[in-house]
Amino acid sequence: DVRWVRRIVFVKNAYWILQDVLTGIPESVAVEQNFQFEPEIAVELQGCDIRARAGNGAMLCLQVLDSPLVPELHMGDKTPHKTGATAYKTYAGQYDFEVGRGWVGRRRNAPIPAPAVTYTGRVRLPVVFTLALVPLAPGADATGLPAIRCEKSGDLTRWHLPSPSGCIILDTSADRFETTNA
Repeated sequence: DVRWVRRIVFVKNAYWILQDVLTGIPESVAVEQNFQFEPEIAVELQGCDIRARAGNGAMLCLQVLDSPLVPELHMGDKTPHKTGATAYKTYAGQYDFEVGRGWVGRRRNAPIPAPAVTYTGRVRLPVVFTLALVPLAPGADATGLPAIRCEKSGDLTRWHLPSPSGCIILDTSADRFETTNA
């Protein structure tokens, strides 16, 4: 009874805007939004934002711009997650067990603990979650994140996305997604 649409805008040579739009019949729903990382990536939460740093110093910042969900950082959690259980089964079927968040791949017939961030909450439909994915070069810090602004008017949100050539205007709602150059 819920429809999910993912929208992505790439601001050339800078960052991505990612929007998840949920619409449907229920008045409210429990939601999980998950971001899984490789085991060797160092992940930390700063408020609701994620900083994921690779061994070479490069970083991916996930900057939450508009979302009522609450983040949790997991690493090899064995507690089944809130909105459903995940069963892990080996090739030979020898080890069946439920896992929570923070696992990837297989090594010797077992999942590998890895960092994951799960945003959870109960939301009223329709809802739009918006975040920026900003890659930073090795040695750069998060002080260089783009100064993204928004203005809300009723159901419409107007995003001002700084770009190397000026500014992109992005108008969004549950049923609208339009870009123009400022």
